[in-house]
Amino acid sequence: MRIQELVEGCRDAATTHDPVIGVMDVLGAFLHQPNLEVQLGRADRSTYEALYRGRDLLVLHGVVPPTPRPVDPHDHRMWAVIGVYHGQEDNQLFARTDDATLQPTERFSIRAGEIRPLDASTIHSIQAAGGRYLGAVHVYGGDLFGTPRSVWRDGVEQPNDESALPAFFDRVRAHEDALGRAMTPAEVTALLSPAAPGPD
Repeated sequence: MRIQELVEGCRDAATTHDPVIGVMDVLGAFLHQPNLEVQLGRADRSTYEALYRGRDLLVLHGVVPPTPRPVDPHDHRMWAVIGVYHGQEDNQLFARTDDATLQPTERFSIRAGEIRPLDASTIHSIQAAGGRYLGAVHVYGGDLFGTPRSVWRDGVEQPNDESALPAFFDRVRAHEDALGRAMTPAEVTALLSPAAPGPD
């Protein structure tokens, strides 16, 4: 199954009476094919790319290095299907409290070959686990990039502005390319340190 077939299959599934189940089936077939590396690469270089973006869906491919801390809690405001093909994605779910703060609830991991749905009310934080790069395909039930959403920084809810993400991935990718290999967790930590120099 090629990327275009993945996109078309997810778009078709999204029009059915149970879009999440349909998308899970399509994404599962895509991720479990033997030539997946031909389609997505080796998951050893940081990547953040929309395989498809429309009003109906966002199909997002990401390769995330082992960062020193989880991303800030955030919401989606639409259903999502998460499929991991390399490494492990650790998730922490949160619930809103009466005083507008967040309370940690469930923790779970999605490992290579596994798929998990998230409902539209999900608030979560994720991290690439085990000191390995995380390769995943996320399918969202709408245009995630064009939807006003929230992020919680230092426990305070604020509008989620992801405009800096492409530059972040470009910076890490440039450092990987300069090294000629994937970065170790210690190298990622050093690169992301406020005092870290730019790539040589």
